[in-house]
Amino acid sequence: MTDAAVAAEAEAEAGVVCHVPPAGRASEVLAGIAADHEPRLTLDELLNSLGDRTFGIVLLILALFNCVPLPPGASVVFGATMMLVAAQLLIGRHRLWLPGLLRRRSVQRQGFAKVVVKVAPVLRRVEGLCQPRASWLTNGAFERLIGLIVLIMAFVITLPIPVIGNIPPGIAVAVLSIGLIERDGWAAIAGMLLACVAFAINATLVTGVALAGLRAVEHVFSGS
Repeated sequence: MTDAAVAAEAEAEAGVVCHVPPAGRASEVLAGIAADHEPRLTLDELLNSLGDRTFGIVLLILALFNCVPLPPGASVVFGATMMLVAAQLLIGRHRLWLPGLLRRRSVQRQGFAKVVVKVAPVLRRVEGLCQPRASWLTNGAFERLIGLIVLIMAFVITLPIPVIGNIPPGIAVAVLSIGLIERDGWAAIAGMLLACVAFAINATLVTGVALAGLRAVEHVFSGS
């Protein structure tokens, strides 16, 4: 066994994602993973398919799940995992670490494929607008800033905000992720602006619910 193979095996055992360069753009990589015949998709398999774009594509996948309505509790799982990935981006890690228990978790590949099919047309259109430009906005300190913004959006996703609470931050993280994958600084800026909008939308929803609750309490006490 070569030194590289030994190192890769040790990293896999330690929960570090090894990098094998994938071919094609993010939409093509996701479509290829979805088309596999294995009935279940483990996180370990997914990560090992992503190569040196692991951070960006993992965040994109987690974000895409949050771009559609989810059953109760699902946004907490996806949001918490997104927080773990974003925190590593924030501290400047170059390789993604995930605990073995999480890497062995799996989802139905058919369900993953349905999400990919639903978002693929929009994703391809966005990719068509992206190209490597102003790449300094996706490197160094700015990459860590993206990590911080994603961390905040992921926290918002985990909150039990009614109606569409997970969707606006999911869209913002998806655009930020594409900026990272394509090294497109303008896409990263667009994602940051969308994150501000998503935060404002959710803050408005939370404020509205809180005010409605206060009015209900006041009505109960005033009527007694």
